[in-house]
Amino acid sequence: MPYKEFDCTYVRDTLFDTNDITEDGNPIIAKAFGVYVANEYGERLVHTASNFTDLDLKGLERAERFAKKVQAHIDAGGELNLKHWYNVEPSYGSRAYQDFGTEAEVIEWERRG
Repeated sequence: MPYKEFDCTYVRDTLFDTNDITEDGNPIIAKAFGVYVANEYGERLVHTASNFTDLDLKGLERAERFAKKVQAHIDAGGELNLKHWYNVEPSYGSRAYQDFGTEAEVIEWERRG
């Protein structure tokens, strides 16, 4: 699939179970930060090795620093090496989202309740 030019780089977080527990027996939940690129059409990619965590309290800082490097590379006319990026669902409401069929799937899912 040919990608349109990516012009936006950002960091997004998600929660994950560390498969460890506290001394009280509660699961330890942490944040992982991924570095994403997007284009005006709504296509999005996430870097395969950019899941920085907050377990060392520096994950967000490292992810933001990496995102700035990626953005500077894009701004300088550099291309992404697609071996290190993979597709994720298009941005909600974007043209890519509509063309991808996700909108129709969500509408149908909501209709069924």
